[in-house]
Amino acid sequence: MTLAIALTPGSGEANLIAFAIQAGLANPAWQKHLSVGQRLALQAQVSELSGKSQESRLTPDPGREWITTKEAADILGCTTRTVCRKVELLGGAMRGGVYWFPRGAVLRYQRERED
Repeated sequence: MTLAIALTPGSGEANLIAFAIQAGLANPAWQKHLSVGQRLALQAQVSELSGKSQESRLTPDPGREWITTKEAADILGCTTRTVCRKVELLGGAMRGGVYWFPRGAVLRYQRERED
C-alpha cells in the first residue's frame, strides 16, 4: 500500500515530515535497515520537502560509497554513455537528474570482466 500526500515545500507540515525523516536518518539503529540507495532517496525527499533548491543540496554521498558516471567510466575504462547503458546492471540511481553508482558494484563488475 502506498500513501501519497500533497505538501507545499517549505510549509510547516512539510518541514515536520522532513525533520522526522532526518531524525530517522541520524539514528544508527534505523539506518542499518536501509540501503545506501534508500538513504539517498530519503535525503532527496528531505531536500524537496524543505524547499531547498537543487544547487544548495549537499553532495549525495560524503562517505564516497557512490560515484559519478564519469568516475565509473574511468574505473571501467569505457565511456560515460556505456556506463549509462548499464545503469541497471551496475545498480545506478538517478538523483538530481544525474546518475550515481555504488562504488562496490562498479568495482565488482570490473573484477568480473577481468576474470
